[in-house]
Amino acid sequence: MIIMTLVFSHQIAWSQAYEVESLELNVKDLTARTQSRVDANGRKCGILKIYVNDEIPEVRGNIIGDIKVSGLEKIVYFSHDTKQLELIFRNHIPLNIIFRDYGFPTLSGELTYVLKLKENNTYSGKGDAVWTDASTRSENIGIYNEIYNAYDAGLYKKAFDLCKSIQDDPYAQNFMAIMFLRGHGVTQDPVAAQNLFCKAAGSGYAPAQNQVGTSYSNNPKEAFEWVRKAALQGYPAAQYNLGNYYAGGYGVKQDDDEAINWFRKAAEKGFDAAYLNLGYMYNVGRGVPKNYSEALRLYRKAADLGNVIAQYNMGVMYKNGQGVAKNIEEAKKWFKKAADQGHVEARNMLNSL
Repeated sequence: MIIMTLVFSHQIAWSQAYEVESLELNVKDLTARTQSRVDANGRKCGILKIYVNDEIPEVRGNIIGDIKVSGLEKIVYFSHDTKQLELIFRNHIPLNIIFRDYGFPTLSGELTYVLKLKENNTYSGKGDAVWTDASTRSENIGIYNEIYNAYDAGLYKKAFDLCKSIQDDPYAQNFMAIMFLRGHGVTQDPVAAQNLFCKAAGSGYAPAQNQVGTSYSNNPKEAFEWVRKAALQGYPAAQYNLGNYYAGGYGVKQDDDEAINWFRKAAEKGFDAAYLNLGYMYNVGRGVPKNYSEALRLYRKAADLGNVIAQYNMGVMYKNGQGVAKNIEEAKKWFKKAADQGHVEARNMLNSL
């Protein structure tokens, strides 16, 4: 979704991103030889098969010809001795991949590699289950608490039955939608979840409006309007998402000033990914003067809230001495925090220091 990325010796990241799950050489796959292309130097190209649940309109780097798409598989032909590529997604921010970070100094021609990506989702969705606003009913506050406490304790059937007792209430509709979506206490049913999210959204319930805008609209302008409705009610996840939409020009004219405005609103409510994205804006100088010290301060806010990407970014800043004196031990500390949460690049960095 976002149209810019930043590369130091390693990438500084922000939220709503993919990360590398695995990169492997498939020696049994002969596609690069049997369906070959030739680069400008007359050498046979290699193939990178990318598995990701999003469209890739563009790949930047030493790419030869068009991207071939077959379901979740995207096939890219690259020149021999390629060191890195940048993937541009339809609905996620770009991902710059430096192949040495994953054990390959370069990718070679005539060989086929398999790249699997996974979402790095920094938002747990817990706020969707506890948010109340003007669309909810004060007489049901006690039942809302019972529903949440039962769900939090893993008593999913009890939570669902409590929701059914007030099934015309938007809070209950949204909660049942979450359970249908996750298969908690009921058989997993995305269609039933969608219908309930839409009902709750139509009643003005902010978390459902945000969900409809981010998950169920194939129309960017419609998605923007739903998220905006929720953001104007003060819902922090929607304020954060609206910042992303403005930053990437998704459903609206690209506007860094508006992006920063909405990131700030979400950050003021303690939304960790909003701190992360604000830090990124200062790091690259988008909408604000470039300021590594301010970027570091904002990354720290997000990192202290447990944001794994911010923890990784803290490691990068300390490693490179940006906004702070270079400090390898402090870099190791932050890389370890991120690695302990499963961040692959952080683990690789930790091992290299």
